[in-house]
Amino acid sequence: MYLQEEDFQAQASGQAPLSLLGFMAHDQEHGELGTVDEIIEMPHQLLARVTYKEKEMLLPLNEQTMLKVDRKGKILHRSCRPDCLIFI
Repeated sequence: MYLQEEDFQAQASGQAPLSLLGFMAHDQEHGELGTVDEIIEMPHQLLARVTYKEKEMLLPLNEQTMLKVDRKGKILHRSCRPDCLIFI
């Protein structure tokens, strides 16, 4: 099923993970990573698919990595913990 952006925003809860679609993922160390293109629900975690430098990244969405969600600016502030594998 496909919805127009306005219809999706009207139907999706502001707290639902899907409401992060289109947000800019911003890391405190590496800066802008890219736009959240997809939210993937795995059995034990949520992942955000982001395209960074023409490569697909899957970013875990959890309390340890998500610092702040700026809904007005559509920015997902996150922390790439020391064991993050962004540059592989």
